[in-house]
Amino acid sequence: MAAKRIEKVKAIAKKAGLDLKISRQEQATKETIEFLIQNLDLDTRIDALEREVSDKQTADSEYIESEIEIVSELLGHTVEIDHRPKASRALEVYKQLSDEQKHVLLPLIEGISQFRKRIEIQAAKLNAPQICKKCDGGCCGRGPERMISEMDFFYMLCILSDEQREKVWEVINLPDKISSKCRFKGKNGCVIPSTATPNFCKSYYCEDVPIIGEYTVTAKYEAWLKSKVIKLQKRLLEMGFELKL
Repeated sequence: MAAKRIEKVKAIAKKAGLDLKISRQEQATKETIEFLIQNLDLDTRIDALEREVSDKQTADSEYIESEIEIVSELLGHTVEIDHRPKASRALEVYKQLSDEQKHVLLPLIEGISQFRKRIEIQAAKLNAPQICKKCDGGCCGRGPERMISEMDFFYMLCILSDEQREKVWEVINLPDKISSKCRFKGKNGCVIPSTATPNFCKSYYCEDVPIIGEYTVTAKYEAWLKSKVIKLQKRLLEMGFELKL
């Protein structure tokens, strides 16, 4: 019965358009799972989630994903984000672009890159790197990788060197490299170079870091960065390529 329930959960995730990998935990016993099912009425919870997705009662994909993660774990399974579809789509578009099209996009990409560099210079002056190092990736432990989009992967492709790109794509394809809630946080920090980290990571609000210690500052930066990425997205659409934010 537990197997049927988890298949139902996988079907809900697929219908909701979520790229999730749901795998069985070896340590979960059949007795434990059945106990949880009986005492927490998981069938009712799964049925309610299925109705929400089928009837489109909620557009909150984060809530749906969170519910799927909770139910799956109670059924003895782990949930990982499968970045391969988004990364593959971004790579497909990148490969199809002509040299002339890449040249047209270059000013937009460089504009985003230059702004990021200015923020990093200011952060370094305020000792932010040392503060982050002491924290050891608290923001990474809060699952920011859920926010990575096709446009984030496209920007990475445009800004990274071949060697850097291979390292990032290696982590995408090897789930056993995960060392925290974010698969991109390795033993020596983020495997994605700072110039190419996702927008969400760049604008993450942290009260301990002076450069973004005020929420209003973070919100403004996030809004500015998003507006630039939207311009890049629109230009791609004009060229016939659609990538999601």
